[in-house]
Amino acid sequence: MFACLLTIRVIERVRPHVSLAAVSMLCVFVVLASNAPYLWYRTNFYSVPIAASLLLSTLGLWLWMGAAHPNAADAGGDGGANTVESLSLPRLAAGSVCIAANVGCRPSFVVVAFAAFPLFWPQIRAIVGQLRAIASGSGVRGRACTVLHALRTPLAVLVPALVVVVPLFAYNMVRFSSPFDFGSSYQLTVTDMTSYHQSWSNFVWTVAYYLFLPLRWTDTFPFLAVDPAPLKDWGFAEAMPGGLFVMVPLALAALACPFLRKRMRVRGHAGMWPTLVMFLLLGLLIVALDARLGGLGWRYIADFGWLFALASLPLMLIALDCERPRLRWLLRVLVLALLLFTLSLTVLSLFLYGRDDELIRNNSGLFHDVQSWFTLM
Repeated sequence: MFACLLTIRVIERVRPHVSLAAVSMLCVFVVLASNAPYLWYRTNFYSVPIAASLLLSTLGLWLWMGAAHPNAADAGGDGGANTVESLSLPRLAAGSVCIAANVGCRPSFVVVAFAAFPLFWPQIRAIVGQLRAIASGSGVRGRACTVLHALRTPLAVLVPALVVVVPLFAYNMVRFSSPFDFGSSYQLTVTDMTSYHQSWSNFVWTVAYYLFLPLRWTDTFPFLAVDPAPLKDWGFAEAMPGGLFVMVPLALAALACPFLRKRMRVRGHAGMWPTLVMFLLLGLLIVALDARLGGLGWRYIADFGWLFALASLPLMLIALDCERPRLRWLLRVLVLALLLFTLSLTVLSLFLYGRDDELIRNNSGLFHDVQSWFTLM
């Protein structure tokens, strides 16, 4: 739900007059790219922290994006104090609580906090200007401004986050003698995690598999099979049908985001281009972290897929709202076809042989009922 609300809020800032049909398709796209269907299907304890962090991250970013008045940046283009005064401190604080709470779920998600810098850059500049004015002994916009007043906005972000994070770090300290040890090395899993280290020789291949592992088709139901992902050295590798850009080809549009700066200069929302580029960079960072620290896991696509999807929105909105009528309809058909392709792959992947928690074992009756629809008499 909050992934869709966040998607709508981004669309409002990038292309506010786009059609309802386009918004509906893009909401479906973001949910599919986030790998949420995998988490809905495989409801074991491994999915809980990832699903919780998806909720917290999308909710936190939605609150942060709703904290700033859309026209405040334009009104204070010189870095004035009105850009700061327009912020909703309760929404800032609530968003910080949500994003900081990732430390207690899936800590890698906490990197989305870096999105605050491009998102609130006008306000950050205004605060720095206020502090410089105080240090020089002059007023701000003709009135005195105390340091506490100037710092109330950053304190509204930092204090709620510390209220959440400090107890979690203390808990880690009590358990493992380090605030940054979350206990993942002591889990009972496929290998001895206390001595296991992912090989650097596997790193490049693991990143490539996460993004570009090809599909493997068969001539029998479900017509799709898990694809082998060979590594030079042994490493954790969960069976999966394909990489993110292969399963969700529309996510490739994220790679165009850095080149769309001029097309995204919408009055009142100038900060969206660097914010979405930051999402792309954070997605690439998490791919690298997962490949290095976790290995290859189908469920780990949920860590970064939604970030790539959000960064894809500008190009997709440009395509769906193209100014040339004939090209617009062609692009709409193409986007819809690729979305239906992704949806079909998502459904077929539920029936895969060799995946974790195979449906043929967990619910053989349902599996054979659906299989019978594709069996010739």
